[in-house]
Amino acid sequence: ERRAYRNALDRKRRDQLKSIFKNLKNVIPSLQTEKMPSRATILKKAAEHIRFMKKKNAGQWQDLEVLQRQNSALEAQIAAMECENSSDDGDEVKVKEEIREVLEEFCEVSDSSDSEYSYPTSLHKNKKIKFQEPYDFS
Repeated sequence: ERRAYRNALDRKRRDQLKSIFKNLKNVIPSLQTEKMPSRATILKKAAEHIRFMKKKNAGQWQDLEVLQRQNSALEAQIAAMECENSSDDGDEVKVKEEIREVLEEFCEVSDSSDSEYSYPTSLHKNKKIKFQEPYDFS
């Protein structure tokens, strides 16, 4: 009786593991075509897929941050254009100085690679984003 109970528990555990490995295999793209990969292969491919997705995610964070800085710079250019149309010459110099400061703040490159989970803030390290004319803020 005790032996049958132990066998049943062991069978249940093995079935659960089998189901978990089957589910894991089904979510790994490189294993979709394989019929019966070993558990070691499933784990290896899962680890590779996780590394790939982390790298892809970090790249998307970098792209997002670059686009946010570019968006901020473009918004500053819009503000400059609006101010240029509505202010006199004395105020225009002051506004251009403020806009230059804002642009420099948003375009600074920082290296935040302290841990494997931090995301760099630029695709182009040690370079600033170039902005389109017609505004020369120098």
